[in-house]
Amino acid sequence: MIAHKYDTKTGAWMPGEELQLKEGQEVPKGFTNKPIPQPNWKPVFINGAWVETATEEEKNPALPPPALSEVEQLRLENEALRQRDAKMQDDINFILEAIGG
Repeated sequence: MIAHKYDTKTGAWMPGEELQLKEGQEVPKGFTNKPIPQPNWKPVFINGAWVETATEEEKNPALPPPALSEVEQLRLENEALRQRDAKMQDDINFILEAIGG
């Protein structure tokens, strides 16, 4: 029989601290032989039962936006270069007009 360890103050499960008990062996304080429900994220042992305390955000984290394809990345870079070139041309035209050229 497996006994799961939990923090005696908070009830938080302490993974990796399980004990293998022999038949008839008493469950030590801070351990329980009640199985942890599956799936679980942040189980806490409260009033003799495991309770899941993870939020929905913890259970189902938001996925990062998909990476841009190489074509999309090149398109964005091209647009940025076009804008930079247009600004430079405007600056050149302004300078030429200012010096009478």
